[in-house]
Amino acid sequence: MNQLSLRKPGRENGAVLIISLVILLVLTLIVLGSSSNAILQENMTGSMRRSSQLFQVAESALREAETRVSEIDDLSIVGVETGVFDTGVAPSDYFSGDTWESNSSVLAQEIIPGINARYFIELIGEQQLDVVANEVQVNNSYGQVEAIVSTVIFRIVVRANLNDTNFSKVVSSYYTVTL
Repeated sequence: MNQLSLRKPGRENGAVLIISLVILLVLTLIVLGSSSNAILQENMTGSMRRSSQLFQVAESALREAETRVSEIDDLSIVGVETGVFDTGVAPSDYFSGDTWESNSSVLAQEIIPGINARYFIELIGEQQLDVVANEVQVNNSYGQVEAIVSTVIFRIVVRANLNDTNFSKVVSSYYTVTL
């Protein structure tokens, strides 16, 4: 006959308990690692979203400044109007708070609540070009149609800033106007 051998309760070592505790510890570490990774990814996504919003606001303010520049019909506003500087006079430190004060830059229209943008415009220079054109009705002695075109180059610098934070985006562009 088969006899079943029964162990006495005093001889158990608790190996199953130790192995199950080790497995539980490994599973806990895996879950903690996954949750910290998810939190890190959430923070990165939030930063990317803020950065994208700041860039969009800066681009919108840049378009507003370009519209302002395109409406210039003479250079008499340079150095007179707020945020329009003559050559070499514009602020050079784009990250200084003084650069973006109300007397040296223009507040752009708000398109996203909580994000403001300011810009300034600097006259870079004026270039006069002799252009051969078909539309002008005055002929020179050589039988070609000639016109003198004055092109003015401006630099526009925009800073978008998320209120109450250090998040900001600076965009710079050159824009030409034909006078």
